[in-house]
Amino acid sequence: MAHRTIRDSLGTQWQVWETRPGPRSKVSPQLMGGWLTFESVTSPPLKRRLVPIPAGWEGTTDSGLLEMLIRSHLVLNAKRTTAEALEESSAPPEKER
Repeated sequence: MAHRTIRDSLGTQWQVWETRPGPRSKVSPQLMGGWLTFESVTSPPLKRRLVPIPAGWEGTTDSGLLEMLIRSHLVLNAKRTTAEALEESSAPPEKER
C-alpha cells in the first residue's frame, strides 16, 4: 500500500494514503470504492478525503498531490489515528484472515 508525505505552502506536513472500506464497513455508497486520505501532522491532526481515488496518485508529483489536497474535503469527527488507518488499509480482506 502506497504512502506519501508532502508539505503544503504553509509548511504543514501531510501524510497521504489510499483507504478502502472493508466488506462490513458502514460507509455511504459513494465511499464504497475508497478514497485518498490526507492527514496533517499537527495537533490535533486534520483529515481530508478525496473521492474517488485518483488513478496513478502514487506516482504523481508532490505538486500534483497538493492539487488533490486542495480538491479534497475536510473530514469531521475522524476517530482513527494515521497508524490505525494505515493498518486497516494494508490488512488482508476479512475472508483471508
